[in-house]
Amino acid sequence: IELGAAPTALGARDTLRLEAGLPLYGHEMGEDHAGCEMPIFAVSLAKFAVSFKEEKGDFVARELLLDQKENGTPKKVVPIALVDRGVMRAGMDIYRDGVHIGWVTSGTMVPYYNFGENGQILDSTGKRSIGFAYIDSSVTADDEIHIDVRGKKLRARIVARHMIQNEPPYGKAVINK
Repeated sequence: IELGAAPTALGARDTLRLEAGLPLYGHEMGEDHAGCEMPIFAVSLAKFAVSFKEEKGDFVARELLLDQKENGTPKKVVPIALVDRGVMRAGMDIYRDGVHIGWVTSGTMVPYYNFGENGQILDSTGKRSIGFAYIDSSVTADDEIHIDVRGKKLRARIVARHMIQNEPPYGKAVINK
């Protein structure tokens, strides 16, 4: 702060972690919106956190976790982007073909810069609604899904990521229209 930095709050942290694709306990891990325990391997990053190496030996829930890793989970946590105009928030219901398939675990509106062909930042900016969803594992990125945002079913898309950094030092928004 003495050098000119401004203090930020949880909203700024959420924006950064969502763009980076990082889950948060109590949202993408822990209990789901219905109060049921979410499987560890519903989050794709679990493969980096749980080791089944022999030197780890036996540990609590080893067989359960191994089953999740090998056979998958009924629901999964995926990055999601709203296609229609609106803002998704945690707890909003998600539907496919009119059938409830899950919930938004985290959602917010984030700003982004537009870039030119040569990687130069343009004067124009935009905003987009991004988040994570805990949804049925059978859903793929090609499926049309809808989020109930205050009584309106808005179109959304499962995405691989919200941001790329292929031209450092800039992180570029992955825009999903």
